[in-house]
Amino acid sequence: MILIIQPNRAAFIPLLMLTLTACSVTPERLSIETVVQSAVKNLDIIKENSDRTLPPVDLSYAIARSLSFNYERKLKTLESVLEKNQLEMSVYEQLPDMTAAAGYTVRDNYAASASTTFDDGVPAPLPSAPTYSISQDKQSLTSNIAFSWNILDFGLSYVRAKQQADKYLITKERERKVIHNISKEVRSAYYRAVSAQKLLSRVQPLMARASDALRASRQIEELRAESPLEALSYQRNLLEIVRTLQALRQELSTAKNELARLMGLMPDERFVLVEPDEADYVDQDVALDLQCMEKMALLYRPELMETRYRERISVADAKAALLKLLPGISFNAGYHYDGSDYLLNNEWASYGARVSWNLLNVFSLPAQKNMSELRQKLAKERTLATSMAVLSQVHMANINFAESRANYKIAEQYLQVSARIAEQTDNASKLQNIGELKLIREHLNQILAELRRDVAYATMQNYYGEIFTSVGLEVVGEEYKALDVNELQHRVSTQLANWKSNNFNEVQSCDAVQL
Repeated sequence: MILIIQPNRAAFIPLLMLTLTACSVTPERLSIETVVQSAVKNLDIIKENSDRTLPPVDLSYAIARSLSFNYERKLKTLESVLEKNQLEMSVYEQLPDMTAAAGYTVRDNYAASASTTFDDGVPAPLPSAPTYSISQDKQSLTSNIAFSWNILDFGLSYVRAKQQADKYLITKERERKVIHNISKEVRSAYYRAVSAQKLLSRVQPLMARASDALRASRQIEELRAESPLEALSYQRNLLEIVRTLQALRQELSTAKNELARLMGLMPDERFVLVEPDEADYVDQDVALDLQCMEKMALLYRPELMETRYRERISVADAKAALLKLLPGISFNAGYHYDGSDYLLNNEWASYGARVSWNLLNVFSLPAQKNMSELRQKLAKERTLATSMAVLSQVHMANINFAESRANYKIAEQYLQVSARIAEQTDNASKLQNIGELKLIREHLNQILAELRRDVAYATMQNYYGEIFTSVGLEVVGEEYKALDVNELQHRVSTQLANWKSNNFNEVQSCDAVQL
């Protein structure tokens, strides 16, 4: 039985105020306990991915581990997965609507009604004792299943689904871009960290030796064993060497922490880097001419692929805008049931069609067309601007690599000359034809020359990696996420070896580029 309560106007306003108060929201800061729990949980997750038994880390392992555990790469991967799920959801939006409904209602009395005649547009008055009739039960049970399909909505949903597919492809290109950036950053950080590892192992003995030389020089200056000007000049040279060492140490001291971050390790994680052999310190070369690099960049760079997909999305926007101006045609059909005892037919089927059109949309056609053309023009200009930027980056990478090669050659020659001078100085020292101070200075110069050579080699390797990043070549394929670190390391090592020997596959070769 339904209890009918007459509304109390006096209680309506307090009830309304209570409802509004209950719906209000007050900003609530996170408690310190919640923040601590979140921080501890995040730290545990980071530590869980930090391997405490790392093998000696070479370049291929560093890249492989970074691609497996780098959090920025994981973020872009999850974004692409999200867009893929959105694409799957957009497919269902193209389906017709099919709705099932059921209801049950109860009245506390019958819906009885009386009728009277209607003459000349005026109803006759009810008799003093009217006769009432009913056509409804106090209880009503209904159910139906209805099917409806709007052709215009289907067309729009199809266009939106195509756009969502392009958005998914855009996230895949962004994921490729992150892989390119990670590979480039790992290469740069790895060789800088190798230089830092060699530097930090030698800097303390070198500093101690320089301090001893300074102390000895001051003693000689005090004893007047040589001219003050010569002693002060020598001390100035030693201090210049110490200052250069300190600058190198400051520049390279954070390289290992940066490499650890890229590999998904804790900043205090200890690992050993595989240092290149002397045979590895050779001049690098790339068997790609500039014209070939430009063509490959225009085809393979992920930024350009993204702008092309955005062009296609703009074209689809124009189609969607035109579709919205068309009449809407909908079809519907359904099966119905009503449990009323007063109906002759309690079950029945229905079907029909409906056309609707907002006639005022016609006036917006010129504006819609102009807007669509502007969007397509904007997308095209964005592609042209990105193409220009990509070509500039290719040229800059080529110039930087050429300059780094020249600097490395000079640093290598400087090291060879310093080593020969140190050797001649040792021979002269054995014959007692040279002083101890000059011997120390030349050995300091030799070690410093070796460190500068290492830094120049790291810079050359960094710009060598930028060459392949600038043209959009892949260090790993699409299937890299299914591989563990060891398998991925093998793939990366093979690809790096192929690039080093100027061996490119048919997709990455200039022969495959037709522009």
